[in-house]
Amino acid sequence: MKEELLISVIIPVYNSLKLIDRCIDSLTNQTSNNFEAVFVDDCSVDGSYDYLCKKLSSCKFKYKVLKNEENSGPGVTRNNGIKNSNGNYVTFLDSDDYVSDSFIKDLLDIIVKQNYDVVIFDYNMIHKNGTKNIRNGLPLDEGEVKVLDALALSNGMCWGKLYKRNIIFDNNVFFPNLIRSEDLAFCKVFISKSKKIYYMKKSIYNYTINDNSIMRTNNTLDINNNIKAFEFIEKNVGKNEAVEMIFIREYLYLIVQIMTIKKYKTKQIKEFINKSVKRYENWEKNKYLKFQPFYVKVLLKFIKYKMIFPLRMIFKLKG
Repeated sequence: MKEELLISVIIPVYNSLKLIDRCIDSLTNQTSNNFEAVFVDDCSVDGSYDYLCKKLSSCKFKYKVLKNEENSGPGVTRNNGIKNSNGNYVTFLDSDDYVSDSFIKDLLDIIVKQNYDVVIFDYNMIHKNGTKNIRNGLPLDEGEVKVLDALALSNGMCWGKLYKRNIIFDNNVFFPNLIRSEDLAFCKVFISKSKKIYYMKKSIYNYTINDNSIMRTNNTLDINNNIKAFEFIEKNVGKNEAVEMIFIREYLYLIVQIMTIKKYKTKQIKEFINKSVKRYENWEKNKYLKFQPFYVKVLLKFIKYKMIFPLRMIFKLKG
């Protein structure tokens, strides 16, 4: 194994005192030490920073503990981690999540064989009752992936992927300063700047569902974040069939979902649909739609025909 290859694991921290031990323990248990952990505290008020400094002092892996000058949100925090990292590659780990013991070794095994720009991998979704569901990073077979396919079909989470660090700096690809969907904007633009992408069909990341997760907090469900994230992607990538698929799933579908959850009036939702579909008037013919789950295809049909009542009922049942 090439010792010069180093992976930087960037962990944003905010009020994570009760949850971060499992994250740190999963790094301690790695079968390869060819990594550094970069913790960036976003001005926690629960003592997370002091606890980290004390806890990590006995850890054997390489690490840094940084602190933002002011509370700045997830995008700025991850950017600070990137700028203070030393690895050839970077990946992201949320402080309430954890990784498999072979996480670093599995990724190194891939990038040692080929100089990939991105590695996308599967993850486990861990529910509060302890049940585990495997989620695919891509709806494709394991192996090399075309850039447009990865751009269209990868999820919007920044974790679950390994990124070549110099592409970030060479193309000035950093997280925009948004409350939500900043990771969608980052990873989609990064993929568009890549040339060699590999999909590893192995679950090596564990995403835990918590009640206080930003994704489960209604006051962060501001459609302006989704609009700005998509405009960021479109500006930096341009228009093509892959970006059209991002529009369908992450803009049209997701914003309509948010509007129904936040109980927008039916007239407002219909007006949004009418205005939005003018961006990509033939969106329902996109070739990547066949990869979407059945329920998404059904809901998109309801959106196309502006059938708002069944949308409200289904999104309510889905929680």
